[in-house]
Amino acid sequence: ALPAYFLAMEVYGAENSRLKNYKKSAFYFQEALKIDAIDGENQKLEKSIFVETETGLSELLTINEAVEYYSPSIWSKLFNEGINAQIKGSYEDAIELFSACIELQPDRVENYDVLAGLYYEQKNFEKAVELANQGLAINPKHAFFYTIKGMIYMGNDDNMQAEDMLRQAFDFGLEANESSEKLSGHMSRLFDILFKNDKIEEALALSEQLIDSNPEDVTLYSNAGVVYQNLFEETFIDANQKANYLSQLSDIELDELLRQFQDCINLAKKARENFLMCSELEED
Repeated sequence: ALPAYFLAMEVYGAENSRLKNYKKSAFYFQEALKIDAIDGENQKLEKSIFVETETGLSELLTINEAVEYYSPSIWSKLFNEGINAQIKGSYEDAIELFSACIELQPDRVENYDVLAGLYYEQKNFEKAVELANQGLAINPKHAFFYTIKGMIYMGNDDNMQAEDMLRQAFDFGLEANESSEKLSGHMSRLFDILFKNDKIEEALALSEQLIDSNPEDVTLYSNAGVVYQNLFEETFIDANQKANYLSQLSDIELDELLRQFQDCINLAKKARENFLMCSELEED
């Protein structure tokens, strides 16, 4: 196992190596562990290494101990390379790098988070769900995985399942004290699916709940205003189109049209209230 460990640490993992390649470093770390596990003897390093740990100075004696100690550092560098590849639009490279991250540190939920998101953006929904489920096995309260699954259900017109997933995303986001930007995203998606499922009162109460939890956050009022405005515009356009055929509508359809226009009034009022509150807080 020593040659594989040497390749991982000195050839591909060393900061000043001409052949530096963190993906290969991660690969040879795994190879070293596989070879070391064959005889089950915990092969020793050629020379022990003293390192600083949270509990103080520690001596690394075996390949297994060294790989366990150095893997997080290589993982961090590999993960950053994946992020950079994603930013540059090199999605295939990013997927390869994040997949290597999983092999190196399979219990890091960040790996599954970013990979599920990448596959979703590439419209590979089957892989996105697969990665989301793997991530949920590690952390069943990770909001983003429920968002991914909820959006896929919504795209398949399975609105009840979508509501369940997006509700959990919102609840777990609140529990984890996520940023107002992330919470507003959860709220917007859940707000939308509640409207689709004709749960208008609950949708309207949702925005109030989020703002009540942090009444001084300007972003929440601004985002809520935008959500109400967008919903108003969608509802108004749909109602206006139906109104063009007013004489052809049944009594039930007329009642539904009246309800839609009432919803428009309520949505416009809520949008105005939130934008005014946003302006007041910004002035203060």
